[in-house]
Amino acid sequence: MFRVVGYRDLRPLDWVSGKRMPLEAGEGHICDRCGAEHAVVYEVLDEETGKHYAVGSSCATKQFGFAPTQDKEAKKLVRAAKDAEAEELEAVRQDAVAHAAAEAADVVSRLLPPSPMADAESYPGAVAWRVGDSMYLARGRDDEETRQLALKGWYQNRVRELLPAEWDKVSVKLYPEEKSRTTISMRRKAEMMALAQLR
Repeated sequence: MFRVVGYRDLRPLDWVSGKRMPLEAGEGHICDRCGAEHAVVYEVLDEETGKHYAVGSSCATKQFGFAPTQDKEAKKLVRAAKDAEAEELEAVRQDAVAHAAAEAADVVSRLLPPSPMADAESYPGAVAWRVGDSMYLARGRDDEETRQLALKGWYQNRVRELLPAEWDKVSVKLYPEEKSRTTISMRRKAEMMALAQLR
């Protein structure tokens, strides 16, 4: 009687895309059945002899008579491995976000923002306050509040310039320490964290 007792995927994860990267020759496992190199390995126990085998999925079917995608134990092991992988990926991404936010806040905190400029002509009935490439209209708020928003916008633009654009396409949990499933892009979260550190 043979039983699946282990599963592992040796291909490294690209932490940004979440995809598996191909292995170089010699980095895989040499199959106990066919001698070929495999990246995805199933561990099988011969319950009569106590012997363990580490084989690829096709060899699991040919040698031991089960299809890994249909065997209940194999599916359970694969699911557990993928859950652990997702947790690891989330933790690595959260660390990257925190590190990038701290670095961006440090760089931007040493910049001297341009002086606020009032523009009372471009928008009839409202004053526009500009700080460099950031602009806010003083509609429904006083000049001081509008100047502060324009300044914050300038800092926000500087932070965003320092964060990888590809992070816009990668999501992380907004509150990883809570049970909430709310997600946010890595770039947006790093931006929020950096701006909080600049206050």
